[in-house]
This record gives sequence, C-alpha cells and structure tokens, in this order.
Amino acid sequence: MNADYIETARLLARFKLEAGRELGVVVDLEAMVRDYLEAERTLAAVEQGAPSPKLLALAARLRERLLSPPLLPDDNELPARGGGVVRHPPSPLRSACGGTASNAWREGKPK
Repeated sequence: MNADYIETARLLARFKLEAGRELGVVVDLEAMVRDYLEAERTLAAVEQGAPSPKLLALAARLRERLLSPPLLPDDNELPARGGGVVRHPPSPLRSACGGTASNAWREGKPK
C-alpha cells in the first residue's frame, strides 16, 4: 500500500469517528469512497453542522482528496508529441478512492 492510500484511510476513519461524536451522524465510508455524489453530500452536511474547527479541517482535507479533479485521465495514457501514447503510473489519489472521483469529473457530474 502506498502512503497516499494509508493517509486517505486514516483521514476517513478520523472523519467518521469525529462526525459520530460531535454530530451523532453515521458516515458510510464505503459509499463516500465509491460514490462522488454521496461524498459531496456527506461532506457538505458535516461541514454545515460542524461545531469544531477540527471536524471542519478533516472535511476539507477529505474534500481535497476525494473530490479534486484528477491530474491524468483514468486510462493513464496521454498523447505523445509526434504520435504514439505516453503511459503514466496511476495517480495515488485515484488509487486511494477507487477511481470514482476521477470518473465523476470526466463524466461532468457536479463539482
């Protein structure tokens, strides 16, 4: 496992615990990671009701990791000068969130 994956998992776990403690909200982490719109709804709801700066900071960090536009296309291929294709390794963010967030950006879902 790479460091980005572990950091995302750690942030998700802290977010779930803090949201449960401070707001009494049950957070479905799997749904947040797999579904762009669910992640957006959950983060928006927690940000609106967050009583502490700590929970707001966690939500902001997760928003950046899960909902930011990808740097590379999902197929990890970019056109090369003079023809051909340049292959790039998968993005750590895409690996950490299962690729869903990047697919959502490419499909034009709400930001």
